[in-house]
Formats: sequence, C-alpha cells, structure tokens
Amino acid sequence: ADIWLLGLSFIGVASIAAAVELIVGIMKCRAPGMRINMMPLFAWYLLIVAGMIVPVHVTLVPIYLLTRDMGIYDTPLALIGPYVATSLPISVFILTEFMRQIPKELEEAARLDGCGPFAIFFKVFLPLSMPGLIAGSMLVFVMCLGFYITPSVLGGGNVQMIAQRIDASVSLYPTWGPASALAVVLLALA
Repeated sequence: ADIWLLGLSFIGVASIAAAVELIVGIMKCRAPGMRINMMPLFAWYLLIVAGMIVPVHVTLVPIYLLTRDMGIYDTPLALIGPYVATSLPISVFILTEFMRQIPKELEEAARLDGCGPFAIFFKVFLPLSMPGLIAGSMLVFVMCLGFYITPSVLGGGNVQMIAQRIDASVSLYPTWGPASALAVVLLALA
C-alpha cells in the first residue's frame, strides 16, 4: 500500500506541474489576437526563454528559504512552483514554434466566418497545436519525475520523486528489484 501512495505522490506532483506549465505556456505563447500586436508578446517570449540560462541549482537556497517561511516546506506544494519555473521556458519555446507554424490564412478564414479572438484560439489554434501541447507536457512530466536535487532539498524526507526512490532502494537497503523497476519506468517514460 505504501508503494501505491508513493506512486500517486510523485505522479500527482509531476502531473500538476505539467498542467500548470501547459496552461501558463499556452497563455504566453498564443494570446488571442497575437498577430495584431506581436512586439510585447515577443518581449515576454524572450524574457521567459531567457530563463533556460539560469540553472535550477542556483535558485535552490532562496526557494528553500521562501518555502520555509511560507510554511510549505516538506510538502508536495513546495515542489510544484520550482518545477513550473524550470520547465516553463522549455514548454514556451516548444509551443511557440508549433503555433508559429499555423498559417495565418486559417485565422483570417475563421475571422471571416464570424469568429472572435477567443473562438479563433479555441477552435483553430488549440486543436492544431495539440501535437505540440502533448510533446511539451510529456517532456515536462518526465523532467519532473527525474529531478533529484530539488525534491531532496525542498521535499525533505516526506516528498520523494522516482530518482529519490531509486536512490533509497539501492543505498539504504540493497534491493535492486524495486530500483530496477523504477528505473525502467523512468526510461520507458522518457
């Protein structure tokens, strides 16, 4: 029963992080009416993608102090924010490139058919960018499952992801069976 609870814990944390980054990524990549005034959105795009430069390890101490002061240290909630912040530049990069490939003639045709900006987004851009959404969310989900140092620092001993569980299976008790099974799951997801 403990292994199922642990599995739900790290799958839940990774799923919530992937869902949040997907929603925020969509909002940053393709706001309704983006083709009309692209310069402010391009500045946001550059600012967010520049986040790929900052290593997550540099931010661990300030994030630890922040989560401790907020009272969410050693909870799954402490991991979701850093996961989203780490994966958001990658997903924005992927989603923006997918949405740039959608021809503007489709947007014009939908506008001629009477669709407003939100209808164009939800009926044209969102369905056509579904492969990019799936690829981005899978990449973020696997990244979140494979993180080692972030859950070790922010989750304490209560929140473990797959990498910590593999390490615990091998170092504490030399049980290679569960460690190998978790490693195969992590590789299969990648």
